[in-house]
Amino acid sequence: DFPSSLAQQAWAYANDSYRTTLCVQFRPKVLACAAIYLAARQLGVRLPEGEVGAWWELFDCDRDPIMAVSTGILGLYQLPKAKWVNVRGDAKAESAEKDKEKKPDSKSSEAAGVGGEAMAALAAALAAEKGLIKTDEGLAAGKKDKAAGAESEGGESDKTAGGRR
Repeated sequence: DFPSSLAQQAWAYANDSYRTTLCVQFRPKVLACAAIYLAARQLGVRLPEGEVGAWWELFDCDRDPIMAVSTGILGLYQLPKAKWVNVRGDAKAESAEKDKEKKPDSKSSEAAGVGGEAMAALAAALAAEKGLIKTDEGLAAGKKDKAAGAESEGGESDKTAGGRR
């Protein structure tokens, strides 16, 4: 059911955010909004924005910190999977941990339906939305802007009088 899956996915993102330093950099309400935002994007749920105000204003948050936290959480999924290291030398604990590695954790974001390909697509969409990367349309617009700028400068290059940039 829709509200349950959104809540479960947001909870998974919130849990995963604690593997980063975001919890000491931002207020809890910003982390919660970022988790809701990412879950909604993952599930294709449109959150309200309109004349009355954006959904994040209900939490007294701004968009930019939410996007920064969202980017930080998604960056976590680009890291290699953490591995458990037995520092005590306890063979029983090591055997139990190896058994645990074989079974997927039902609370992890991977078990909640967030696979590597889905995370990469979500990260790319978020980066494009924030302007961190250029889409094909953005690249074409950038080339037009650059050409227009060169024409307005009389076709001169970027070099200074001394020949340096």
